[in-house]
Amino acid sequence: LRHRTSIDFGNDELAAIGKRLQAAAYELIDAEDQRQELVNAIALDIRTPIVEASSTLERLAQDLDPAHPAAAVIVKNLRSTRGNFEKVLVLVNDLLTLDQLDAGHIELNLRSENIKAVVNEAMHSIGSLAGAKDIALVADCDDCILPLDRNRIIQVLTNLINNAVKFSPRNSTIKVQALEDGARVIVAVVDQGPGMTPDVAARVFDKFYRDENQKGAAFGLGLAIARLIVRSHGGEIGLDTAAGQGSTFYFTLPKKRSV
Repeated sequence: LRHRTSIDFGNDELAAIGKRLQAAAYELIDAEDQRQELVNAIALDIRTPIVEASSTLERLAQDLDPAHPAAAVIVKNLRSTRGNFEKVLVLVNDLLTLDQLDAGHIELNLRSENIKAVVNEAMHSIGSLAGAKDIALVADCDDCILPLDRNRIIQVLTNLINNAVKFSPRNSTIKVQALEDGARVIVAVVDQGPGMTPDVAARVFDKFYRDENQKGAAFGLGLAIARLIVRSHGGEIGLDTAAGQGSTFYFTLPKKRSV
């Protein structure tokens, strides 16, 4: 429909109905395009001042005279405020990404990649966060080449690993697996956290879902985005969990696809 293909409906009453439906479909497409343009413009208008303010706060923190009697407190407050700006920026970016994925407006940059290397890169990016809780990150991956968008799959993995670190106890272990299974690869993040009840597990991929029974158990947009990214690769994402028994988030990727 986006190509405005002319369709011959004939001359009867059914043809008239068909033409009206086609016109309505074109109007919906135009409205969606306008909405996308508005979302992009708003996101840009929000992101630009946040980035500028964040950079200014960091410069102030760096330029502050260390001899100032309150230097340590001021720097701490400046960087705390900058951290809050960064959280807003992440949320804006996530909203924009989710909107584009929902509308099918993001094209995947598919390349032949080694899933083991992709997993290792994602784990490395979360290493310091896990180290702060003395959590061991352990990889168990097959050497397998498959078509994927490296940055997008790393985005999925970092979200899953980050959540595992967030909800896991200190001195625990998180295992990240990527194992061949016939025509697909199954990637899994296995933690030793508190696990989830069936009600929570059923809604955990919903946008902004928060478990009211567990303080701090908010999942934001990350899992909703992860689901759309995995599905855009032709895979599926899911969760195996039980209260008190940890959680295993997993997703599948096909080993063959047009690149």
